[in-house]
Amino acid sequence: AATQRVKMKLRVRVPSWASQNMPIAINGKKAVLGKAGTYAVLDRAWSDGDTITFSLPMDFRVTRYTGADQIAGHERYALEYGPILMAAVGPLGNDFSVEIAHEPAKPHDWLRTEPDQPLHFTIDGDSEHTILPYWLVADQPFTCFPVLGSHPNP
Repeated sequence: AATQRVKMKLRVRVPSWASQNMPIAINGKKAVLGKAGTYAVLDRAWSDGDTITFSLPMDFRVTRYTGADQIAGHERYALEYGPILMAAVGPLGNDFSVEIAHEPAKPHDWLRTEPDQPLHFTIDGDSEHTILPYWLVADQPFTCFPVLGSHPNP
């Protein structure tokens, strides 16, 4: 316990995957707005019992897959929710892929949360596949790089 106030800078890391600016409060009052991929600096005289609060803003990110395991005529993508790599779980095609006939740029248009199952999503028009964190996949068939969008078969 500090017996007197201590002047110092405290840096709070705002991860690069943060989906928007992150308000940081000290003792319940907004102090700074942290930007993704930076450190928010809290420069003040600190007292015993001061509290810092914030919520990490998470959302979907869709990143084009550029690895060696390409599927001719198709584009594969990674789906991430904040820092979490998501998996498409369900039956795999002949090329071990999962094809999702929705545009990658707008996952909120085609993904729906599953009630009472945090981080589990259903796909509009696809009752065979679900999206969930990779680390929750047990022995189901899955891919972390599904084919997204409307692509002609090769």
